[in-house]
Amino acid sequence: MARVIRSASWIVLGYGASQAIRLASNLILTRLLFPEAFGLMALISVVTVGLTLFSDIGIGPSIAQSKRGDDPDFLNTAWTIQAIRGFALWLVACLLAYPAAWLYDAPALIYYLPIAGLGLAVAGFNPTRIETAHRHLAMGRLTLLDLTSQIVGIVAMIVLALLLQSVAALVIGGVIGILAKLGLTWTFLPGPPNRFRWEARSLRELVSFGKWIFLSTMGWFFASQGDKAILGGFLALETLGIYNIGYFLASFPLLLGLSVSGRVMIPIYRETAAKGSSRLRPMRYGLTASVMLLLAGMAFAGPMLVDLLYDPRYAQSGAIVVLLGVVLM
Repeated sequence: MARVIRSASWIVLGYGASQAIRLASNLILTRLLFPEAFGLMALISVVTVGLTLFSDIGIGPSIAQSKRGDDPDFLNTAWTIQAIRGFALWLVACLLAYPAAWLYDAPALIYYLPIAGLGLAVAGFNPTRIETAHRHLAMGRLTLLDLTSQIVGIVAMIVLALLLQSVAALVIGGVIGILAKLGLTWTFLPGPPNRFRWEARSLRELVSFGKWIFLSTMGWFFASQGDKAILGGFLALETLGIYNIGYFLASFPLLLGLSVSGRVMIPIYRETAAKGSSRLRPMRYGLTASVMLLLAGMAFAGPMLVDLLYDPRYAQSGAIVVLLGVVLM
């Protein structure tokens, strides 16, 4: 329980700091860029997140729950699959650039989707030491590295926004943040480096477990990105950008709950399954109640936050926060 409380505290602290940094960057970027830029970025996210989720075989959860989760052969096979998948996703993003630009009547997607897809290829080389830290609930150093890479990416976005005055600042800055995470985790996370490996036994276990993860992540795409995927075909980019700002404010309590449950609960289940711990149910209830209270608070305070923090171009985001907060509850 001490490890659980410590890890959950790091996740909540890291998530809160991450969202505070993201909010501060939003406040700066919304003054440097036009609402259409955030609408275009929402469409780019729909495609890249969709590619990620529709190809997810649950490498992270597989490492967290497997009895072989510390075996170098298992970890290196998982890393090899992850690297190949990342490169394949980049190629698919390039192929989808023109159809997506035609579907959403946004010609800029032809240029920006391949750049954003490059981030998927880079992320494929992230070390499995990240998942090992999740597996053993050692979240302190990883949280600090995540926050550092986020700050690097956001600073890059702000500098590029000043120079380019274009959505390219958001796309290129995002890739720079992913590169920063790759470099930081390879350099500062403890553990042996990954090597290319292809073990049949590990492959079978990863695929067998991953088929169930694929179904859940496919459902999560429709739950988290389906609204933007549909609205992007009907709304102007400016209106979609305003909606995206409202969605960011309304959804952070739900995303916090998912982050805690995904990174903490799976290791707990693995370690307590044989013991039948009676503490799991109160923990689930407590996490659910906390998320519901946060959603209610954000729905209530959302309009005031938008009026207080954002410039008048984004005033309609306040009503969107209320509606989405009620829906997510």
